[in-house]
Amino acid sequence: MDFDTEERRSVRRDVIVCLRVALFIATAFSCWVLAVHLLRGNRTFERLETSLGVVVLLYFAAAILLGPLVGLLLPLARRGQVGAALVGTIGAFALDVMALVTLEGFAWLTLRAALLLLGFASFLGVPVGLAYRRIFGN
Repeated sequence: MDFDTEERRSVRRDVIVCLRVALFIATAFSCWVLAVHLLRGNRTFERLETSLGVVVLLYFAAAILLGPLVGLLLPLARRGQVGAALVGTIGAFALDVMALVTLEGFAWLTLRAALLLLGFASFLGVPVGLAYRRIFGN
């Protein structure tokens, strides 16, 4: 077996594992918002101008799109702390953009908003990426 075939199998495995993890997280978050809905009714969702269905759809859309993206980027995360921080930031930024587009449409999209969002994504993504590296190592 040549190196390219083994590398492709490794990437495929990473994509599948990350998709499964993302779907598990989406399911857990969906159970949480369902519990909120059952306990508080629709008030919380109405206040945020959304619905239970939209939130659950966002969770699973994010899982289906971002799980494989992070899986494709895992080789970069394994190379060092900078790579892990970058992968975490990319994943958090993509998730934030998906959430805002789902809830607000594209009206929010300005350069300033995107830069603020990137800062927030770094604040969230860097620790997540570094934690991944620390837990799973190379």
